Amino acid sequence: MSDGRDGAIGVVGAGLMGSGIAQVAAQAGYDVHLYDVDQDALNRGRDGIASSLARLADKGRVADPESVLARIRTTTDLGAMADVAICVEAVFE
Repeated sequence: MSDGRDGAIGVVGAGLMGSGIAQVAAQAGYDVHLYDVDQDALNRGRDGIASSLARLADKGRVADPESVLARIRTTTDLGAMADVAICVEAVFE
């Protein structure tokens, strides 16, 4: 059981919904652990987040997209979720 020591938010699943949740949490200032079983899925999710942040920056809605992206750590190790404060499951069924 997690005691939320690092205050991060965990997101399981790097698809459209999971990456969107990760982006919103990172934009709100939270550190995010984004997990998926497949590194390619993580890469696609992170690329989608970067693209979305770039569009928001072009519109003046995000001041520093790089700092938002830096708050998102990707992993294929489910053990990385052990210390998150809250974990959201967004796995395709």
